[in-house]
Amino acid sequence: MAKKTSKRILSAAMALSVALVLGIGSLPAVGLQSRPAAAITTVEVAGATRYETAIEASKLSYPSGTAHLVIASGEDWPDAVSASALAGRLQAPLLLTRLEQLPSTVADEVRRLGSVDAIVIGGETSVSEAVVAELRTLVSSGRVTRVSGANRYETAYAVALEVTRLAADSYDGRVFVATGLTFADALAVSPLASASGSPVFLASPNDSAGLVQEMFNRGASEVVILGGTTSVSADVETRLVAALGNSGVTRIAGADRYETAAAIAQYGVSHDGLAWNGVGLATGTDFPDALAGGTTLGSRRAVLLLTRTTSLSAPAAAALSANSSAVNTIVFLGSESALSSATRIAAINALR
Repeated sequence: MAKKTSKRILSAAMALSVALVLGIGSLPAVGLQSRPAAAITTVEVAGATRYETAIEASKLSYPSGTAHLVIASGEDWPDAVSASALAGRLQAPLLLTRLEQLPSTVADEVRRLGSVDAIVIGGETSVSEAVVAELRTLVSSGRVTRVSGANRYETAYAVALEVTRLAADSYDGRVFVATGLTFADALAVSPLASASGSPVFLASPNDSAGLVQEMFNRGASEVVILGGTTSVSADVETRLVAALGNSGVTRIAGADRYETAAAIAQYGVSHDGLAWNGVGLATGTDFPDALAGGTTLGSRRAVLLLTRTTSLSAPAAAALSANSSAVNTIVFLGSESALSSATRIAAINALR
């Protein structure tokens, strides 16, 4: 009974306690030594387009190639964030494509990877059959599998089914649930989903019963809800608690997307052994640069923080400062149009 009580306190009070857990606020850092910026290694993962940024992420994670790859639309975010756990299970990069045409630079990256096969996420309204046909000529087996549903929610269910099928007896029953209306929370959990292989479900505001049933169909025995009740409804949580008990459901939420991302990062470190070293920083105001970057961070078992483009968000600054002694490397996802030079300088200063 004590275990159930403590976990529900974490769930119910997370929005109030994130600041204390991460040291957000005016509390001074204790015992941290100032160090020169040169002591911190910075890595930029960026290309001229979102497609080329994903290529750079692929090169960082798989410099010698890999047997499998995952492809999703670069024109919207839901399919790509749903794919993070699948990419992790396959030890595969996540590459992005246009709807009607595979960019030539992406085709070149597929050749470089030397992959045997590919999995395409989403239906023909996301990735056309023309793209699938070209991919068949690029992977050595000619085998390209499509994983999709009628909409973003059903595609996430289909991806989860593939994730749990691949995991077989090693699947521990944990799932993540994020809103399907905005990208930030699902993006923030993508490194953890990739590293752990725990599937990401997207919650619809209109079908909580269907979502809960689909999670149970995929073998869920522990659910981590991301974001507050305006993101994933109280009704979803109530249904899950009724089925799994208090100890089976945790909600991680902050006052905004930046605080929620910081809390998700802390959860990943505490529960899954992810690292602050190599922490990634991405804009929380748009999705393209971090779509593939989250999967790359997962392959490196590092966490992700979100920030505004032109200034470092307070929760990201607090998390970096609180964990500065553990960080020798920081990864910037996207060019300076996504993360300004002022934001990067502030992040480095937070680590001193």
